[in-house]
Amino acid sequence: MKAVKKVLVVVMCLTVGLVMMTGCGSEANGGAEKEDTSKATIGYFEAEIKGCEVKQDDEGHDAVFVTFEFTNNSEENISFDNALYGECFQNGVELDFADVYIGEDTTDPAYENAYKDIQPGTTIEVKEAYVLQDKENPITVKVVSMEEIMGGESEGYAEKELQISNE
Repeated sequence: MKAVKKVLVVVMCLTVGLVMMTGCGSEANGGAEKEDTSKATIGYFEAEIKGCEVKQDDEGHDAVFVTFEFTNNSEENISFDNALYGECFQNGVELDFADVYIGEDTTDPAYENAYKDIQPGTTIEVKEAYVLQDKENPITVKVVSMEEIMGGESEGYAEKELQISNE
């Protein structure tokens, strides 16, 4: 009987040890994997933060040009700019929008797409530009509903941290 108790104690100790090691392993990796919030349903709309590139705006400032994918799931035509609001932060401070000429000389139509109404069920690529504080620190991009910006309730958000390249 004492031998059975010893075996049970050893088995329990091994089980507890194994559980503790598994727990420590996940904590060493930062706990549970961070949820991907770069794509989200925000009210009647879907937004995905795709990426960014660093260029100069029309006034010669270093700027980050962020690419979004916008889907209109509402029942009415609407533009990205009237449905959602893209915010960009660096070093904890919201960045100003950059000046980008939109007209016949624009080579990428995604810059104009933020202002174009799209029909229900349509997806479009949109780009917005923000003046950088520096070219070393990452930015955090967040997309919220215009309803929330106007003081309404949150309808969800998309958020993604992006690294800035010095190239």
